[in-house]
Amino acid sequence: MRLGLGEERARKSATNGRGPWWNAGASHLNQALPKQYFNAIGLVLRVTERSTKATSMYNVNRRVRNRTHGGVGGRGA
Repeated sequence: MRLGLGEERARKSATNGRGPWWNAGASHLNQALPKQYFNAIGLVLRVTERSTKATSMYNVNRRVRNRTHGGVGGRGA
């Protein structure tokens, strides 16, 4: 509630039974902690900035071999 959610929404958010990964993308958490908050305190570098750096360092479109014959299911699959 201190972060701007109403009482009912804060209660539902706190007791929804979902994990942190799901809650990170949920609208209630984005309302309470918007991206501007993290930018203002300098906590994280944006993921898009990191991915741009990673793309330039590595060939991300290379073929990944799975070491199975005939595809993922093996021979004859």
